[in-house]
Amino acid sequence: MKTGKLSMMIIIIALLLIGGCNKSQTQADATPSPSNTEVPVNTSTSSVTPSGSNEELAMEAYEKFLNNEASLSFDRYMQKGYFINPDNTEEPLFQKGTEYTLSEILKKLTAYYLEHSDNKKINYIDYAFIDCGKDGEGELLLRFNGMDIDGADDNSTLVYVIKYIDGKLYLCYYYETWARSETSINEYGFITSSGSGGASLHITDYSFIDKNGNWRPIVYVESELNINTLQQFENLAKLVEAKGVKDIIQLDTIRFDYDPSASEQDNGVSLISNHGVSAHLLAQQQLGYHRCLQM
Repeated sequence: MKTGKLSMMIIIIALLLIGGCNKSQTQADATPSPSNTEVPVNTSTSSVTPSGSNEELAMEAYEKFLNNEASLSFDRYMQKGYFINPDNTEEPLFQKGTEYTLSEILKKLTAYYLEHSDNKKINYIDYAFIDCGKDGEGELLLRFNGMDIDGADDNSTLVYVIKYIDGKLYLCYYYETWARSETSINEYGFITSSGSGGASLHITDYSFIDKNGNWRPIVYVESELNINTLQQFENLAKLVEAKGVKDIIQLDTIRFDYDPSASEQDNGVSLISNHGVSAHLLAQQQLGYHRCLQM
């Protein structure tokens, strides 16, 4: 009898121990490992997005592009005439609907800009980040140095403004700088450009890139120092000569909302002034560029 009771107690204790082990194992399995923890997805219909999420995605895309792991589309700026038909050839430099890695872009730019140069390699590439429209979402500024636009070793540059839009990288704007053409962009996308349009003609224009990556012209000024070159003002030139006026007469043609690459009918209002224009619209701030690894 005692033996039977003892056997029964041993069986009950064993069952309790087994049950306790199973419970502990179940609790251990339900505790997630830190490396496998998943962030819950918010399925709410609220339109509010986490602050900085798109900026983080943009910076990640820029980093991948600089590392030759992502590609760039030229589709957004094709309508502005960016090498659609270089040198009147049938083949454009960049194809619409095609995306290019940094090494592929570098190869095409080298062949185009340095075709007649002894130097067959762009000196170096550097980059900076700006905030067009000051909306908190950065754009990538990519600068190619040593383009030999005006001649060998002329310190000319080519600058791309690149923006992350809807999961892709797009060229939003580009400009060149060389001996007779100077352009700068500040940290918020305001652009100042000036250069020579001839022996006595100087051109200055102001524009900006908005928060959506669209280039917006502000004002375009042509300053002519020799009115004798302007056929439409032939009578004025004769009058000046007859009056014995020896001072330089500067004739300014001012165009608002003007795109030099567009047709005349697509451009905005223009006016003519006989005095200089001062347009210090926004202060320029020197950008700090970072050196890229050569592709």
